Amino acid sequence: LNQLLLNYRIPNYDEFNKLKNKIECKIENGNYFNLENDLKYMKKILDKQNLNNYAYKLMHQFYYFVEAIILKKIYKDYEKSLSKLIFAMKVMTPKFNQIKYKEFVYCDFEIRILMNIALLFSELESVEKCQEMLLFCLNSINSDEINIKLKILYNISYTFHKMNMHSKALYFANEGIKLCIENNKLNCLAHLYSRKGIAQYFLRDETYITSLRTAINLYNITNQDNFKKLLIKFCKIYKIDTTKQLNRSIDNFKTKMTNNRL
Repeated sequence: LNQLLLNYRIPNYDEFNKLKNKIECKIENGNYFNLENDLKYMKKILDKQNLNNYAYKLMHQFYYFVEAIILKKIYKDYEKSLSKLIFAMKVMTPKFNQIKYKEFVYCDFEIRILMNIALLFSELESVEKCQEMLLFCLNSINSDEINIKLKILYNISYTFHKMNMHSKALYFANEGIKLCIENNKLNCLAHLYSRKGIAQYFLRDETYITSLRTAINLYNITNQDNFKKLLIKFCKIYKIDTTKQLNRSIDNFKTKMTNNRL
């Protein structure tokens, strides 16, 4: 109902929503370098009108979220990115405290913000703290919000990989793949197969080649060339031939893939 009211009663909201979808598509495909121009255009839209309080909060929350992504992915400024995400959270929850995050109730988009706060904690504090927050996000997300849940499952799998807990990394990758198939979702499927293949490699499961090959094929189908190139790059660096099985030492494969789902 709130979405309908925004579409039909708020001037320029349709224009904003089209821009939002365009930005989401760029984020999904890892095209971060044009986001700054989109952010400037978004600011012009926001400055055009006198918004009611609810519309103002929704739009500005997304604006700060995009700012945080730019700071993280382009400038590698994790501290400023974190501050933007906290600011975004405080738009709707003024008393939000990232230390006491379990004490608050969140909407689905705020769970996504919290997930990104967790990913920054992995860089700024500890992987364990990141994982604790990600698991909280998984337990808190609305069961109908499949897209964000898939992002959370991917990031949990990746974080378990960083903790050298490869069985758990494989488990959560498989949970994500199962969710994609059940709901006919392609947007995270390639990423999840990448995580599955890497976990299988560390677990000495010879079917890892099949999973990595599936990931590459899915990247082709979804036109996610940036992520496909990243996966192929690391396969080449560590001499993983995705066209045939190879018996290589696990010690030679130390992946540094960091394409978190945002």
